[in-house]
Amino acid sequence: MNPRRRNPDPTVEVFRDRRGEVSSVTVRHAGGEVTAYRPDPDEQEMYVGWSHLPESARGKGLGITMYAALMDWMLANDFILTSDESVSREAGRVWEALAKRGYPIRKHPEARTITEGGIGAWYAHGRKPPFLLHRRNPRRRNPSRSRR
Repeated sequence: MNPRRRNPDPTVEVFRDRRGEVSSVTVRHAGGEVTAYRPDPDEQEMYVGWSHLPESARGKGLGITMYAALMDWMLANDFILTSDESVSREAGRVWEALAKRGYPIRKHPEARTITEGGIGAWYAHGRKPPFLLHRRNPRRRNPSRSRR
């Protein structure tokens, strides 16, 4: 940890099933967390099923830090990561920011922001996840280090 930084580096916790296979990965940082779940232990694919950042910690780049740590783990361990079927506006901005930083993220061509009852969220037709992190980006080895 850099002593000048106010928040310590995020912690990554890997959970395993009885067979020793990865079942979920949780990143905790600054009172928030993001968790990816693996529904099928025979597939190298996980999805973001939970994320939370306290109101007092929002707007400071901490969500991007958490998602970047999760995506770094996924890339290092050769997993595909998808968003959930619906993504909050805030989480969608995080996915888009990380794509701009060089992470191999693809937005579903039918992904749209829909506002219902004042709450905006990303959806894609046919219950598809709006965002997907590919296993490898041939152009960059470690995207999280590209813009520090």
